[in-house]
Amino acid sequence: MNTETTEDDFLGGRLKLLQLKDGFRAGLDSVLLAAVANVEPGEHVMDVGCGAGVAGLCLLARVPGVQLTGVDQEAEAVRLCTDNAARNDFAAAAQFVEGDVFDLPELTGRDKFDHVISNPPFHDPERERLSPRAGKAAAHALRQGAPYSAALGLWIGNCLATLKTKGRITLINRAEALPAILAALEGPAGAIEVIPLWPKSGEPARRIIVRARKGAKTEAKLAPGFVLHQADGNFTPEIDAALRDGEPLAV
Repeated sequence: MNTETTEDDFLGGRLKLLQLKDGFRAGLDSVLLAAVANVEPGEHVMDVGCGAGVAGLCLLARVPGVQLTGVDQEAEAVRLCTDNAARNDFAAAAQFVEGDVFDLPELTGRDKFDHVISNPPFHDPERERLSPRAGKAAAHALRQGAPYSAALGLWIGNCLATLKTKGRITLINRAEALPAILAALEGPAGAIEVIPLWPKSGEPARRIIVRARKGAKTEAKLAPGFVLHQADGNFTPEIDAALRDGEPLAV
């Protein structure tokens, strides 16, 4: 595995994070996930499938007093997360664990966390061609040999098992994954909010963010979404503020 890294700026340079040059590289999705997660100061948050730690560390930069636990199946990702936390002065607030997300409750404990954030792999290994690089393929696709919807349901179910009752989960994924996400959440969780992300005004949403609360009974709702780009291709003001200044995206 090629372990060459690049240093990338996030939140207008407030975070300087190492990422694998040829591996999974976080960007817009991870920052928006952190911006929409309604995490409160002092909460214990888990970032599941944390990669280089971008989403979780963006949260630490934005919300004071948060304790972060990141989990990833790749040892190199865990090493990068640990280095990134230290080089941005978050070592005392963050820990990272190597392990299989499908063994998550046994790995990190049940009924433990106030909030789980996750950017699950998007690709279906049974239907889509994956990268020939093993690490990148693992980050982009759920386990091979199982239907994507079933594997995504297991991923979400394991995340929910680690949450305290009334704890929150925030997910980002492709729009076509919405049926599988709702199927996994309905029953164990409620107060489900679907937040569409439109590339430009008038275009179909390609990404969605879904928030829910474990054990809640409130009905689901389609929340106001966000347009990412203006007609000229620049980010809209509220998205630019989230990406450059770490501002939350209020829903």
